[in-house]
Amino acid sequence: KNSSSMTDSSELNLSNRLIAESMMTSVLTNSSSVMMTTTTGGNTRMVGYETYDPILCLTISGKQDIRLKLKQSEQIFGPKVEIEAHCGSVNCLLTPKQLQSLIILLTAYQKAD
Repeated sequence: KNSSSMTDSSELNLSNRLIAESMMTSVLTNSSSVMMTTTTGGNTRMVGYETYDPILCLTISGKQDIRLKLKQSEQIFGPKVEIEAHCGSVNCLLTPKQLQSLIILLTAYQKAD
């Protein structure tokens, strides 16, 4: 491969990594009753929540494209909205039941007219 494609690939990987890091915020779960307290500095903070490190269960790498077509006139034949999405590789960690549910959902979505 030439050097420009290597640069594009590394920039894309950096972009994907930054997006993934921004999406991986701490998960908040209510472990007890929530109370709002005000500190001496006037700042409000939540008490009664615990934060946990996120568990990465899905990554999308490679080039992603989303195309949205809207019909401008009712006289034109075809759907009012058409969405086309392409992505590189998708790596996910699912239980067998979750995978089966996802396949059923995607199959039903494909068959819908």
